[in-house]
Amino acid sequence: MGTSLQLFASIGKRIYNRPNMKKNINSRIFTALLPKHFREIRIRQFLISLEKPFSSLKKPLKISILVISFFLFIFLTLSSYSLLRIYSDVREKREERENHAFAWENILKRHPEYPDGYYVLAWDLYTLGDKRSAVFLLDKALLLDPNFKQAKELRDELTGKK
Repeated sequence: MGTSLQLFASIGKRIYNRPNMKKNINSRIFTALLPKHFREIRIRQFLISLEKPFSSLKKPLKISILVISFFLFIFLTLSSYSLLRIYSDVREKREERENHAFAWENILKRHPEYPDGYYVLAWDLYTLGDKRSAVFLLDKALLLDPNFKQAKELRDELTGKK
């Protein structure tokens, strides 16, 4: 192992000391040119250098840092899980609303004279974020039934009229 390490070090020195290479070479490029074993040694040296500040700490402090780190890890894991559950619930509700809107589109294709269908579809599209289509469908519902109170109220709310 010692001879191979010396060989890798000498190869590294030869690569680095080439006349066409600048002395301020990027460390990542330099290590990419070296063999894998030499890179592993550099990583180990880096990890050992990270341990040096902790070696001077007393044992109770080290234990408290480990305990805090463990609880922080648990907290982050649980919060990530809860956010994932919330995201999946929202996604599931959105898919249900999209399916509901799709069903009402099919109903309106068969019964285009049904103003309540346009109102329900407009509400679904509005909750999905398509305000322009919702206003268009509410206009259609009001053309079919000019006295449709809920359609008038929703259209006024969407267009900002009172």
